Amino acid sequence: MSASFFWSTINTGGSQIMGLVFGILLARLLSPEDFGSMAIIIFMTLIANVFVDSGLSHALIRDQKVTKLDYDSVFYFSILIALICSILLYFSSEFLAKFYENPILDSLTKVMSISPLIYALMTINSAIITKKLDFKLKAKLSISAMLIAGILGVLMAKNGYGIWSLATMQLLNSLLLMVFMWVKVKWRPGFNFSYQSIAKHMNFGIKISIANLANILYTKSYVVVVGKYFSITNAGYFTRADSLKNLPAGMLSKIIMRVAYPLLSKIQDDIRTLRRSNIQIIKFTAVISIPIMMGMASVSEELIVTLIGEKWLPSAEILLYLCFAGVLLPFDTINMNIIKVHGRMNIYLTIELVKIFLVILVLFIGVFIGMKEMLIAIIMHTLLSLKKAKYA
Repeated sequence: MSASFFWSTINTGGSQIMGLVFGILLARLLSPEDFGSMAIIIFMTLIANVFVDSGLSHALIRDQKVTKLDYDSVFYFSILIALICSILLYFSSEFLAKFYENPILDSLTKVMSISPLIYALMTINSAIITKKLDFKLKAKLSISAMLIAGILGVLMAKNGYGIWSLATMQLLNSLLLMVFMWVKVKWRPGFNFSYQSIAKHMNFGIKISIANLANILYTKSYVVVVGKYFSITNAGYFTRADSLKNLPAGMLSKIIMRVAYPLLSKIQDDIRTLRRSNIQIIKFTAVISIPIMMGMASVSEELIVTLIGEKWLPSAEILLYLCFAGVLLPFDTINMNIIKVHGRMNIYLTIELVKIFLVILVLFIGVFIGMKEMLIAIIMHTLLSLKKAKYA
């Protein structure tokens, strides 16, 4: 367990730290509007990826008797959904540009529409690596891809390519990671497909999809509302603050999801060991999360100015509020994770639907009252979500 946590920490932490470093360099070279525009497109591609995966990779990880036919069937199903999503993204580009009154979104969306296909091509390989708990390999591949893509992105920004440096970094990172996985993982798709295999895993997968969709909505949808009802520049301020908050909070949540879920799934029938392992995870999370997030909140203004400069100062107040929400996020992930391991998917799904409803309320507060009130509502949303999962 400790080795898995170590390498997942290296993987997630290394990637996020490099992402932060490259983000800092790019923030000093690019404008808040560039980051705001890119954040909106990333939100769209994340939503598309939920449908591409359909929760089936999680179902494969949990299934202790998965076959090659299962892998092949899920692979071809993901490719089909990815093609549909890519086409929809491509042809929605003009609408997005008009909706946000930002012409660059047209061409940017067209280029980024390839993202779902890249994601589909690595879902099975990623699931196989995770199922084997080979986080050492995943760390090497992820960090290598991020390093190459980040360096190229910074070089492009320094040479005046503007927002396209962000798009290149995003796409190249995914593309390289996909290629590296195909090189390192021995699995190759055969000419096999089974509707029964998809149906068998879809019952579990669809609930995971709704949960993943809820997660994206209550972590990423705010920037979409800010970009429309305030400004693209304010969306840029929000996304930079959110990125800084996600370094500790998001990293811990990803480690918990990537390591604890496959690990606890293997011991799901041993209730005593399962409970003891989950308590260890909670203690580990508390020791890391609470002091870091509270420390960031106390120096938010100094942190923003020091790292990315005074032009980003409006991000400081946003970061202050997001840190209070971020301290609770890993614990919510732990609670939801153990519900998922127990296979109590009806409860899991109900909680996620409640979260979506709460997100809608938060977004309404942002639209009709103001951004500060929306930030306070985000904190309350996270607290209510945590309580709901705790008593499930």
